[in-house]
Amino acid sequence: MPRGVPLLVARVASPLVLVALPWAPYAGANV
Repeated sequence: MPRGVPLLVARVASPLVLVALPWAPYAGANV
């Protein structure tokens, strides 16, 4: 794996995680 791949994945995933975190309680309540 090239050195830059984990960094690239982290850069892409971080905003997605920040967006998903506020919705986690709602998702848990709906299940």
